[in-house]
Amino acid sequence: KNIEFNVTKGGQTYIGDVSFIGDLPIPKNEALEKMDLLPDFFSHGIYFNRDNLNKYKIALKNILLNAGYNDAEVFDPDYYFETGDSESYANLIFRFEKNNSYLVGNIDYVGFPMEDNKQFIKLKQYLQTGDVLNLSKLEDLKNRLKNILLDLGYTYNVIELNTVKKEERGTQMITNLRFTIYPGRVIKIRQVFVEGESLNKERSIIRVSGLEYGTVFNTTNTELARTNILRHDLFSSVHVDLL
Repeated sequence: KNIEFNVTKGGQTYIGDVSFIGDLPIPKNEALEKMDLLPDFFSHGIYFNRDNLNKYKIALKNILLNAGYNDAEVFDPDYYFETGDSESYANLIFRFEKNNSYLVGNIDYVGFPMEDNKQFIKLKQYLQTGDVLNLSKLEDLKNRLKNILLDLGYTYNVIELNTVKKEERGTQMITNLRFTIYPGRVIKIRQVFVEGESLNKERSIIRVSGLEYGTVFNTTNTELARTNILRHDLFSSVHVDLL
């Protein structure tokens, strides 16, 4: 027997209305844009795909975290369909609980070797008392602090971040922060070696690099050395490493 399949292609399903059960910390349109749920001006709409629901959920969680709601809970989104003449729409519902918001209290930097360093003074303006306690911003601050130490030649520095005290004020948690810095020793160059094809030009390469005994080993100096060597067409590629 012959079997015939009659297949009819249905219309596209787009994302329709998006609603939130909970008080967003930013305007709704801004939240939708951050969640990739705001269609382009020239597009017909955003296609509905169940596989993207978790992506939207994570994006909403990040919005809450960036606003200082570090204990926020975001639940799996619900959806229901509405059918039109030629297409259907999936309406999304996001439910969340913000819980307490976290703000920065006092910030202490313990152990930084050069308190009058201009980069360090500027960095301390990046996060101040009363600011939202944003976990990603804290990590960024820690990395910036580490890079300042690297530029000063503290290659093996270690930075510890501790929350010293939390004080509850209504729905706000005031958190004091302490960055404990173990800079280690300044690393300086004792000797420069050259490896590669043009070993007969070793002295010229070292001279052009600008690196010498006593030079602080940091990213700025090594990148400048690499650029100087490449500028003189001595090599097609240059790598500077610590031995």
